[in-house]
Amino acid sequence: MSEIFSTIASAISTAKKLKELSDKARDAEFKNLVADLHLQLAETKTQLADLMQDNTRLKDKIRSLESVQCDPCPSCRKPGWHVEKSERDSLFGEVGGIRRTYKCSFCGFSEEKLVTK
Repeated sequence: MSEIFSTIASAISTAKKLKELSDKARDAEFKNLVADLHLQLAETKTQLADLMQDNTRLKDKIRSLESVQCDPCPSCRKPGWHVEKSERDSLFGEVGGIRRTYKCSFCGFSEEKLVTK
């Protein structure tokens, strides 16, 4: 009979150890999940900081573009008409003729003009 009690006591002890191991495993799994969440949060914060930097940079670029006084494009009427290229004219260059190529940064329309001074 004492062998039965000894076996039961051993089984109970083993069951307690198994429960402790199970609890530790659950705690370890929970801690791993929390650590993964911390990593994901850190990555999200980094991505958000990058987006905020990009946003600030783009806002500054918009402000600088808005401050530039450009003529309106003859095609789309947006203020993106600018000199793309300026070179001495092949025919009238001897008398001061300059061939300028204008291009719109919005619609891509371009046009050449002969400028004399």
